[in-house]
Amino acid sequence: MEVIFEDMRMARAFQWAQATTQESLGKDCRVDLVLRTKTKVHLVEVKVAAIETQSSRWGQIGKPQVQRYLDLRLGHVTYLTTRDSLSPETDHRGRKYVMVKHALLEDLYQLLRTARVSPLGSIFLEFMKENDMSGPEPFSRQELRRADNSMRVFQKCLSTLTIVTTEVNTRFRSNVKTYSNLTRPTYSGGDDGGEVQCYLSDYSGRGAVKSIGLSITPEGGRVYFYVWMWGKLDPSIARIRSHLQWQGFDGEHGCSSRIALNGTTNDIPRMVDHAVRESRQLGRAIRRFA
Repeated sequence: MEVIFEDMRMARAFQWAQATTQESLGKDCRVDLVLRTKTKVHLVEVKVAAIETQSSRWGQIGKPQVQRYLDLRLGHVTYLTTRDSLSPETDHRGRKYVMVKHALLEDLYQLLRTARVSPLGSIFLEFMKENDMSGPEPFSRQELRRADNSMRVFQKCLSTLTIVTTEVNTRFRSNVKTYSNLTRPTYSGGDDGGEVQCYLSDYSGRGAVKSIGLSITPEGGRVYFYVWMWGKLDPSIARIRSHLQWQGFDGEHGCSSRIALNGTTNDIPRMVDHAVRESRQLGRAIRRFA
């Protein structure tokens, strides 16, 4: 219940709710999950690594699913997806019912994984894991020790950075004052190892600053998460690096701030917090010195 609802006060009203699936509630509105009590209705749309379906019938061309559910005026809506699905844009103005939460299947998986479940529940957990609804497993200590030369670790780095990118994109671009979005993470290898990185696409920069991004890099038996900046050979780059006290790279061209991953379930929240916090400081430094 805590996954689906905004708070436990709202969830408490649906403790003994009846549930139906794939219920048709209007023209071109087949709802994945409907929860009903004697006085309340709650609608849930479920997506796995997908975007909202756009209606093309009944005069609703281009209207997203969640907005169509709100237009039914039956109850609040929850959007239940995997982490790599973006939250939908909805119009809440003057509406009694709203989208109360963008809920995550990965959070549901973690709750079920640590709970006592029936044999059927165990089968459902395995189904979620096989269909990319569980999220990447934390790095194990053995994986971290072998990280420099392990393609399995790089694949996990790709999955992890994809989740982080989806969660921080809006705040990251806002912090550095750009309309650019973070690119999809990619792997690049070399003689000294490899890394997984993404960056702000079409970032026009300010002054000497030409590129800003995120990366995950195995180094010396550990795995590090970076927020980085790169630019022209210019004194302003050195001033930004000195002000932020970031580590330099590529001579005088770039600098970065990193944290080491610990191999725990808290690694992704730590990366998200680090990316948001450091991009905020970086944005201020660029506006001051570049």
